[in-house]
Amino acid sequence: MNHLKNLIYGALMGAGELIPGVGAQTAAIIGGFYDEIIMCLYNGTEFLKTLSLWIIRKKTFKDVQKSFFAIKWVFLITIAIGAAITLLLGANLMHFLLQRYPLYVFAAAFGIVLACLQIPYQEMKKKGSLELIVFMTSLIIFLLFFEQQPGALRSSITPVTMFFAGLFSSLAGFFPGISISFALLVMGLYEYLLSTATKILAFQLDMDTLVNLLSFAAGLGLGVIATVRILKVMFEKYQSYLLAFILGLIAASLRVVWPFMDTSSAAEPELMAKLTPLGLSYWQSGVIFVIIFATFMVVSLLRRYALKQEDSHGSSFGFSKLEEQEKEKAPKKKVKKKVKPTPNK
Repeated sequence: MNHLKNLIYGALMGAGELIPGVGAQTAAIIGGFYDEIIMCLYNGTEFLKTLSLWIIRKKTFKDVQKSFFAIKWVFLITIAIGAAITLLLGANLMHFLLQRYPLYVFAAAFGIVLACLQIPYQEMKKKGSLELIVFMTSLIIFLLFFEQQPGALRSSITPVTMFFAGLFSSLAGFFPGISISFALLVMGLYEYLLSTATKILAFQLDMDTLVNLLSFAAGLGLGVIATVRILKVMFEKYQSYLLAFILGLIAASLRVVWPFMDTSSAAEPELMAKLTPLGLSYWQSGVIFVIIFATFMVVSLLRRYALKQEDSHGSSFGFSKLEEQEKEKAPKKKVKKKVKPTPNK
């Protein structure tokens, strides 16, 4: 039963990655298993760390085995299978829907992201002035970022720029409201990497492209390791600040999935000019509002279901579980029994 549930989790992540502006990480937050993914990846970095220390003879092979088996491999594999199935089966369908009905696809994405706003806000234990500053800073930075026109690195593709592009893409892969595909689109590398994949399949990869691809992979791998370890610390010590940051990012990403667009202004939905609801016909705007409301309600119900599951511990981000794990690791204090004095006869 757990394997089936994990397959469904993976399918949700695959579907989230297909929807523009949503991303797999947003689907993981809705399902309440975002922290499980982070912890598995963190354990993966611990395994690499232990393996490196074993190579220089600072750790034993038994330590390597222990760190290897600490990773929930079955969970990760079933998640990956579910995501891969959804991506393979749904890619063509999503391409068709984006070409034919971009307004309605973006309306569904807008409703999903809008529903996700309530999750970090409700789970913030502190809502003080510092959290407000973090939220506003995150909101402004990402609003400016999302306003950038695609193609920032298109004319300057070098191993160095590809390395930093990989670093940035790794960040985009962990935070809700932004996906790796969108980050690549903004940097102007989406088409380049797609054409590179085509060259690999056709066995036509030249040396320059190979070096660029390896540089991107190196940046992506290093970024994943660093981001996972930073997020682990943030989860444990700075929950409210992290949630405020995520809240600002999700709020800013509503700009990306704004569904009221001029379809005649560009061929790609991401490049279409934004309009107000009055800029479309009453019928189109009405359908968009209905889709936004429907997806908002579906996501809210999914979140409520996820919170009722035994393994969610009442938190969509799993912070409660992390706290329990830390309590288990902490040494238990011995309670000294008070000896009652015997009364003098």
